[in-house]
Order: sequence, then structure tokens, then C-alpha cells
Amino acid sequence: MRVMSNSHPAGGTQVQEEVPEPYKSAIFAVWGDAPTVSDSVD
Repeated sequence: MRVMSNSHPAGGTQVQEEVPEPYKSAIFAVWGDAPTVSDSVD
């Protein structure tokens, strides 16, 4: 089992490279095109 996250750009790249359709489309339908967590620290 692999864990991929949309909070870092590499997570989306991993999904694009490693996950076949139709699973890839389903993941991005939930994730959207932008990370959900910001890397900036206040």
C-alpha cells in the first residue's frame, strides 16, 4: 500500500505516474488541482 498526499506537489505527480485510470480521475476529482495544505509557516 502506498500513501500519497495532495498537500505536496510530488503527491499529484506520483498519482499521475503510478495510478491507472479510472482511479487516477477519481482521485483528482476529490483532490482538485490545488494542494489543500500550505507549506508556509507563520
